[in-house]
Amino acid sequence: MNEKLPNAVHHILANTGTNLHKIDNSTAQLEVFQEKITVHDSL
Repeated sequence: MNEKLPNAVHHILANTGTNLHKIDNSTAQLEVFQEKITVHDSL
């Protein structure tokens, strides 16, 4: 067995949880982010 596999799976799961947490946190900021993009594109 590849001993790195369990660590890799754990790492992926940990990162997925972190990314989901970031997505959840950034959802409320999405409109503000889109406004910044709009302002930036208009410059």
